[in-house]
Amino acid sequence: MSRRAPLPSADALGTAARFAAFGAVAGVPLPSQDAWFDATPDIVVERASGMALQRLRDIGADGDVPADVRDALMAARRHDSMRALGIAGMTLPFLKVLRDRGIRSVLIKGLAVARHYPVREMRSFGDVDIVVPPGQFHAALRIAHEHGLHPPASDLQPHRSFDLQCREGLNLADEHGLVRLDLHHHVGPWAFASHLGFERLHAFAETIEVHGHRVRVASPTHSLAIAALHLISEQWQKKLSLATWSDVAVVANSLDPGATVEELRAIHLDWLLAAVVGALPAGVQPSQLLTTLGAPPIPRTAALRLRLLDADSLVGRHPASWAVRLPVPNAVWFLGGSAVPSREYLVGRFGDDASYRMWWSQAFRWATRAVRGDDVSSPYSPGRTSPAPASAAPRRPGPVAGAAATPRRRRSPARGARRRQCP
Repeated sequence: MSRRAPLPSADALGTAARFAAFGAVAGVPLPSQDAWFDATPDIVVERASGMALQRLRDIGADGDVPADVRDALMAARRHDSMRALGIAGMTLPFLKVLRDRGIRSVLIKGLAVARHYPVREMRSFGDVDIVVPPGQFHAALRIAHEHGLHPPASDLQPHRSFDLQCREGLNLADEHGLVRLDLHHHVGPWAFASHLGFERLHAFAETIEVHGHRVRVASPTHSLAIAALHLISEQWQKKLSLATWSDVAVVANSLDPGATVEELRAIHLDWLLAAVVGALPAGVQPSQLLTTLGAPPIPRTAALRLRLLDADSLVGRHPASWAVRLPVPNAVWFLGGSAVPSREYLVGRFGDDASYRMWWSQAFRWATRAVRGDDVSSPYSPGRTSPAPASAAPRRPGPVAGAAATPRRRRSPARGARRRQCP
């Protein structure tokens, strides 16, 4: 591992994954048939099938990919499109409920970024992300509970205060999974986004119509910053980040360089965007924006946090690395509160016979495994990454065409054996 801070990079993407994220541009070779077979399960899991198909269509090459790959991508695109349409239609009305109850909100991430794509359906999403003022977070959460929106039963926290003090928000859904809301009080990772609070987000937000609903959405510059910040989280989670890299490329090429850089400097994220935009393939690099950004130095504290969040470092492999995402006071409470969790949490994890000795023994085993080199995923929430459906793995032609199904390939050590989940 380099001694330099491990900044987000698209180097781990294979040719088909890069094509899905960026299209046929300089620096992105056309994928081979083998590359498509290898990458299709990942493209499906990361909801990038619509992007891949549209970018194939843009160059008239949608008929050049193997038929099984095309069928798998088309099936996944239909599923993703219908799911996203349903989630948007069922969840966006709740934002009006919040507004009518005096709760301000700003829409961020997937649904907010989709408007920048030439075809909105290219950008799929699995939930609606909003940010509310920290002071209104608990009120918004109570209203959500009134409307049947709750976190998963297994989403236990060592202390109830962790929702506001030790993570940026939480995932809510109704019992049928039709309404899916990510309710944030800060943009994550919190420590990196400390200058992009709700009031600034709201001041620059734009009111637009999304699926028939008038909502406040993050400005293009803030959407770009949030995507770059999300790459830090996804790098720690060992995701390929196809949709997020695509967001960066699409939004960065739609902005006025001067005004964008001025705001990025104001929120102390010019160094991150310089690195992220500089990591784009040559064909989608916004040269004027990159020139205007220059080469700002990485703040020492940010560089240290990035090194600690490196997914292959000792700290990065342990659940305690979540503290690195937090401002110092919140990190202290996270570590202290995790060391001595509430009785309610212990019972939720271990049952009525729970004891602190059980918890501390578990913590010791995690530490031992991390030192040994194992990747210990977060104990504080269920996995949010669903495996690719069986239909997602296209059949690779063998000696007899179509005779053998292609198993999902194992992830390379560089990308990790499994995806890490956030608390």
